[in-house]
Amino acid sequence: YGGSLGDGTYQNKGPTATVRKNASTATLAAVASAQSGQATTLSATVTGGADGDTVEFYDGATKIGTGTLAAGAATYSWTPTAGGAHALTAKYLGNAKTDGSTSAAQNVTVSVPDQATTTTVSGPATVTEGQSVTLTAQVAPTPAGGTIQFKDGDTALGSAATVGPDGKASVTVPSLNAGTHQVTAVYTGAAGFTGSTSAAFTVTVAAPDQATTTTLTAPATASEGQAVTLTAQVAPTPNGGTIQFKDGDTNLGAPEPVAANGSASISRALGLGSHQLTAVYSGAAGFIASVSDARTLTVSAVVPTDKATTTTLNVPGSAKTGQAVHLYATVTGPDNAPIGSVGTVEFTVDGQVLAPVNVVNGVADLPQTFATAGVKAVKARYSGGTGFSASVAQDGSVTVTDPNPSDVATTTVVTAPATAAKGSAVELTATVSPAPAGGTVQFFDGTTPIGGPVQVTGGKATLSHAFAQAGGRQITAVYSGAQGSLGSTSTAVTVTVTESGTGPVDPGDSGTGSLSSIFGS
Repeated sequence: YGGSLGDGTYQNKGPTATVRKNASTATLAAVASAQSGQATTLSATVTGGADGDTVEFYDGATKIGTGTLAAGAATYSWTPTAGGAHALTAKYLGNAKTDGSTSAAQNVTVSVPDQATTTTVSGPATVTEGQSVTLTAQVAPTPAGGTIQFKDGDTALGSAATVGPDGKASVTVPSLNAGTHQVTAVYTGAAGFTGSTSAAFTVTVAAPDQATTTTLTAPATASEGQAVTLTAQVAPTPNGGTIQFKDGDTNLGAPEPVAANGSASISRALGLGSHQLTAVYSGAAGFIASVSDARTLTVSAVVPTDKATTTTLNVPGSAKTGQAVHLYATVTGPDNAPIGSVGTVEFTVDGQVLAPVNVVNGVADLPQTFATAGVKAVKARYSGGTGFSASVAQDGSVTVTDPNPSDVATTTVVTAPATAAKGSAVELTATVSPAPAGGTVQFFDGTTPIGGPVQVTGGKATLSHAFAQAGGRQITAVYSGAQGSLGSTSTAVTVTVTESGTGPVDPGDSGTGSLSSIFGS
């Protein structure tokens, strides 16, 4: 500084220079869309700033966050909490060399997202086929309208139902088929609310209980002290339950369980007089209870002159399913003579009591066709009658097998002497060809069985028999059949039986008869 004042230091005597800061420009990038509760990125571009400088973002006068410049731009993730109009700006704060700047306001409309909903289904868990079913769906939170479509799997149940102000909708289905049904409810959604589908609700539809009929079988008469068998049969065959046998209003013992074949039996001796017997079925799961019609049983005093009887059961040792065989019961008196045609015989096969069979000339004959294979237990009980008491035969059994297309047809030939003396034993022989592997032969005098079934060995069956009556006897032999062999019946041969000591008896003079047939055909 030169001047007339001489040398020295003079403060503030020079010119003043004012240096301004650099200018900056802040620009907020356009926000395409924003939704309440969802993050939206705000981006600001600053010219004139430096990396690391701060940019503040505002919603109106409220600062909502900050960002740091990097390569001329700063960002901030904004999550609006309210819908509607929002004025957004970006404010650059500047630095020692650069002035700050604020972007123009950008008006952004923030939308509010639809509320998520949940739908649940309720109703009866179990119903019976034919019964109406009401199903209800609940939507939460409670929406402002919409509809519910109920579905059974992929099948719509009726039309869509309108959701009420309580968020509920219902449908009533007249009936669903028996089985398990997976029911869902599909909510369509409404303004401000999303649609939703419920989890499956299981409805189990049971078949309706079946009506049953109970039939009581009982003898019409009995003697004092005589045990009578009462049998009840339930149809259709139920899967359980009990039978209470009743004499009028009085229970006859405890309830009896119903067997797998639908029957139940008891044996009781009842007092003198008339009895009104019924059988009451309890019912079981899927089956309705039922009561039989009454059966009248008259119990009479024992007549002292009744003769004791013996009942003998004759059945073939084996049989084929679907082919008729004969079950015979022979009833004799104390003198071992047939009782004539008095009373009936009640046969029981595998616990099933069959209809009584009249005794004719001392014999009850029951044709029987077995439907299934297996060992069949057979019982026979003589009812008794005028002058004769009841008796029970020793149990028998029939081994039933299914026919096989490869079974061999057989021929049975019966051999017997042409004449015989009354009371003298003669030999009856049946020959089965080709020789089977087992089975039995039943010899007959007319329709009366002679003894019991005789085992076939080496193709032959032999029986020693003494005729009790004179006259011409028609002798036949019936082969039962066996594994691999069909049954067959011989033709009849005549044996002339004479009173003892009269007429010739020549064992070598015999009659022979044969007939090849399928047993029971």
